[in-house]
Amino acid sequence: MRTIGFTDKGQRIELSTKELISILMEQNKGTFCWLWFETTPKMKKTNNPYFDRVKKITKGNILLGCDYSKRVQNETENPEFQAEKNNVGEKLTKCVRYNDKYDRYYLDYEWFEEVVPKSEYKFDGDTIEKQMFQDFMNSYTPNKYDGKYTVTDVGVWKVTPQGKVTQEAGPELLGGFDLTTCECKKVPKK
Repeated sequence: MRTIGFTDKGQRIELSTKELISILMEQNKGTFCWLWFETTPKMKKTNNPYFDRVKKITKGNILLGCDYSKRVQNETENPEFQAEKNNVGEKLTKCVRYNDKYDRYYLDYEWFEEVVPKSEYKFDGDTIEKQMFQDFMNSYTPNKYDGKYTVTDVGVWKVTPQGKVTQEAGPELLGGFDLTTCECKKVPKK
């Protein structure tokens, strides 16, 4: 680790990937942290003046080492909720995964809609608006359902990829949906 400066809030350090992995391997409970991610956006190569010259810088608070399934169970009062299996790699610790095929480490983290990290782009070190190079970006199709839904005897709950949990319908709003048979019944008009 190298000290790269001081702020009114403390010391700023720079870490190598190996040093960061070593620190994160010791993480054993959920905790918030402030991180600065610098990545190279995936772009098309052909006739692209921006290729490999743009950096995406994302800064913000994230939650490390959280048990997502347990948090959703508590927030929705649904003890049966289980998150889908993450196939990115083998979970080594609460927040570190390793993928043998690609010989890569991955960080498990979560952020919340109330404090979404902010991103900016740099082109050869100078700020650039995403619209300037967006046509050269690889296309991405987001989840058309914008989250996962879970059905319980107390309603239908939606969990967004950012971790926001909302009740979409209560027992009185299920419109005659029978949770035991997963069929709709005729509901008498009021």
